Amino acid sequence: MVTFPGPRARARGIGLCLLAVLAALASPAHAQADLSRARLATLKNGLRVLLVPDSTAVAVEVESWFAAGLADEKPGRVGISRLVAGLMARSPGSQDGARQVEAQGGNSGTFSSPDLACFYETLPAGSLELGLKLEAGRMKTLEAGAAALDAERARLAAERRGRAESAPGVRGLQRLYAALYPGHPYRLPTTGVDADLARLTERDVADQFRSRFAPDQALVTVVGRFEPDAALKLARSWLEPLPRRGTAAPAPSAPGPIRERRVSEPLDFNLRLLFVGWRAPGEGDPDAVALDALGRVLSGGTVARLPSEAVGPDRDLLFAQAGYDGRARGGLFYAYAALRPGADSVAVEKDLIARVEKLAGEPIAPEELERVKRQAEVAALFGWQAAHDRSLALGGAALIDGDYRSAWSRVDRVRALAAADLQRAAARTLKAETRAVLWLVPTAPAVAPPAARPKPGFAR
Repeated sequence: MVTFPGPRARARGIGLCLLAVLAALASPAHAQADLSRARLATLKNGLRVLLVPDSTAVAVEVESWFAAGLADEKPGRVGISRLVAGLMARSPGSQDGARQVEAQGGNSGTFSSPDLACFYETLPAGSLELGLKLEAGRMKTLEAGAAALDAERARLAAERRGRAESAPGVRGLQRLYAALYPGHPYRLPTTGVDADLARLTERDVADQFRSRFAPDQALVTVVGRFEPDAALKLARSWLEPLPRRGTAAPAPSAPGPIRERRVSEPLDFNLRLLFVGWRAPGEGDPDAVALDALGRVLSGGTVARLPSEAVGPDRDLLFAQAGYDGRARGGLFYAYAALRPGADSVAVEKDLIARVEKLAGEPIAPEELERVKRQAEVAALFGWQAAHDRSLALGGAALIDGDYRSAWSRVDRVRALAAADLQRAAARTLKAETRAVLWLVPTAPAVAPPAARPKPGFAR
């Protein structure tokens, strides 16, 4: 099965505190022991192999990672990385491989982000060679003719217009990226632009495959139950014969100055939606962990500030959410809300911005800090349990941060957070000069509430 999941899951809520304690007691030593046995080998063709054995696992995960995404695409070729990844995943050889994996009781798939592409097989312990064989075949050749290219273009167009990417929340965040990252690829959707995709030829696809999805551009992660020496021998057998053919990614473009401070667009939805975004540092920045914690201060569970203070039956907001979305070369801190019909939009916008930006001027309380640190820690620990999730964390860290070990050191950085760290990150990011405001307004007017209903605005 091929899957392209959306943004990763955020806060799990205050109700997970007991599970967080259990995970904190059981997982850190186990995870650190795993990394103490990790081996990173570079094969003769330049392909890197990360081996992370775990004798307690029941499965083995094989993943191949490529720094190929929207961030590296040239003008006029937007979406080519996602297009090639889809063709690789749905080629006859890959489909046959997926059936072999299923016959073993395993699972396979792929996903893409603005910065990378990943293919994976989750297999029973003992079936490691099958995963390495399939990834070697995927990197060796691309079976994609004109019919397959047309079909993949149609899939991307359907995905772009489908429920996931056309959902109001997804659309709003993408529009904030467009406003905050002018001149940068992050302003565009990862599924591409129709005009660009229509111009791409079989030769364009073949060139992208040869250069950006090459063995010498790849990282293969093997995580779970296996014997390291035997695994490295299998990796050399299947992956080392693949020839070098890649080219370095082009130098990243810098985002231009923010020009669209305020945007209003129609939406086929029956509520007014307000989005506020601030251009933020990327996932590998030291402040990324603090920005994630700030998002949890605002909307990490029912006792967080926005749901407890700004949302309710007697208030102007039906819901509100905030968070940090980090990418390799930049990110976004955002807050968005749905207004009750009849609410004063000017007052709501002013108050929502004030609630977020005041984080730069005052430290959060000790009990609030401990709550959000616990939420962030348990989210990281839960993402470390299964071989599949652990491999995703390690591979993503290797490509985005440049060091797979940062996947675990993130937990240590969370534990070390102080109120001053959150306030410093807020002061750096949450300011007027990095801010853009987006309104998505219904194409038809919403039904006003009864006249007797009070409209107190945000409770303070």
